[in-house]
Amino acid sequence: MNNNNRESLIALLTQTQNVYQDISRKILWSAADTEHLDDLMHAKELPKEIGSRLLSASGSRALTEYVPSFLAYKAWQRTKAVYSFKQELVEAMSQTADSSIYVSLLERLPFKDMLFFFPEEGLPLLNDERIRGMYVHIESHPENLWIVVNTLDHAPQYGSKVLPGIGMGFPITNGMKISEVFETPQFLEWLSAYKRSLGYFNQLDEQRIEDLISAEKRALNTAINLLYYLSAKNADIKTVKRSKKQHKPSPSQNDDPVPAVKQFDVGSEYAEIVYRHLSDNVDADEDDDDIPEEAPAVRAKKAGKKRRPHARRAHWQHYWTGEGRKNLELRWKSDLFVGASRDDQATVVYEVSKEPLKGKRNPNTSKKKKKK
Repeated sequence: MNNNNRESLIALLTQTQNVYQDISRKILWSAADTEHLDDLMHAKELPKEIGSRLLSASGSRALTEYVPSFLAYKAWQRTKAVYSFKQELVEAMSQTADSSIYVSLLERLPFKDMLFFFPEEGLPLLNDERIRGMYVHIESHPENLWIVVNTLDHAPQYGSKVLPGIGMGFPITNGMKISEVFETPQFLEWLSAYKRSLGYFNQLDEQRIEDLISAEKRALNTAINLLYYLSAKNADIKTVKRSKKQHKPSPSQNDDPVPAVKQFDVGSEYAEIVYRHLSDNVDADEDDDDIPEEAPAVRAKKAGKKRRPHARRAHWQHYWTGEGRKNLELRWKSDLFVGASRDDQATVVYEVSKEPLKGKRNPNTSKKKKKK
């Protein structure tokens, strides 16, 4: 991570820390409150109760709008995991073909609370507004997996300040396509409330409201793809090692220390690790997003067919591996051109050895050490 991006991350962390620590002091956040953070979607009374305490302590009803993002921040504080995404990868994820999501892959992620950081351009909205980051919270329940997203937006009219943006939670059932998230009752309920707030508070016309909704949906679609990418077998994830040198703080820096985080660069070699090769017949048959289920004889027959040259959109591929084909693996395939000469064929390949991540892990997926 270069110095500009690091300074941008420090600014984001410092601003959010100052706002949310002030809220913590106002409501006298306790250990009992922390116990509810693993079950935010089922502890529906917690946001109301925190909002009432905040209103009573501050007298500001506007400040209570920070409550969803504040709870996401408190959940993230337990892991302090930051994933910093390369802009080229973010753009590719925004255009990746719709795919099914398999809950077991997301449950294997090392952290259930993360901060997604967009250091360069951010996720664009309208009027040059940008999403600079978002808190992502995952909850495993017997019937589905819940994902809670709270954005941190930068609007030009507020100078360099980053403010809490939209927040929503939605369930994902096994095999659900990403596009189906926008058909869930939870999203439709949020959509109705969002439309009312835009029309009432901002006095916007219908076309303007639809444009804003489309921008938010694109951002959410990209966020889900990025989350799924972290569980891919070929994900380009690198741990950022902290320098051991002690740097003297400049006079302009805040007196409060910058929170120590576990930082990971994602997609840092997206533009560099690209090489040209010819797609073979087996690859040409792997167009489907879903898990291949054809019999070996059928796949062999299809492999012998020649296909016309065609472009293939970036997409996900699922594989059953291991003994008995019981282990599910995910790979992301970038845009490529099938059926051309070797010099016209390009794909992205990542060779990444993932280091075990330290810190608080997902209690639903962590394994206990075996006693000797």
